[in-house]
Amino acid sequence: MKKVVGIVLLLLAAVYLLARFVPLEPVETRPGLSLSGNPAAGIPEVWTGMQQVMLETRPWYGIRHSITVVAWNDGERLYIPCRECAKKRWPRNVMADPRVRVKIGDSVYERTMQRLDDESFKAQLTGHDMPPSTWLWVLAE
Repeated sequence: MKKVVGIVLLLLAAVYLLARFVPLEPVETRPGLSLSGNPAAGIPEVWTGMQQVMLETRPWYGIRHSITVVAWNDGERLYIPCRECAKKRWPRNVMADPRVRVKIGDSVYERTMQRLDDESFKAQLTGHDMPPSTWLWVLAE
């Protein structure tokens, strides 16, 4: 019995280490683990309109959580909206640890994220009022 427990614990440790250190990017609506790509510094590339990017958060248990989100860029900051955030894991992860990684193309940017609560500023940014259940996040250096 001790041998079986030892083998199970060894397998669990191996799975945990693989999940922690082997990149697995999200695909469409399926979440992923760590993001792979070239580390980048400075301001992310500028584009017009919304674009899909990958966002990696740091949960308390140490295995990265990544998802595909939409974002827009004003040339200085990257904005990420979230509807019905109370039902999603990534906003809770960001509130616990604001350090994130964002993948745009092949480049991965390390940033911190903060929630914008100013409704008039959100309306100014987006050009319309956002539903109250929508949170807006901004990436800072």
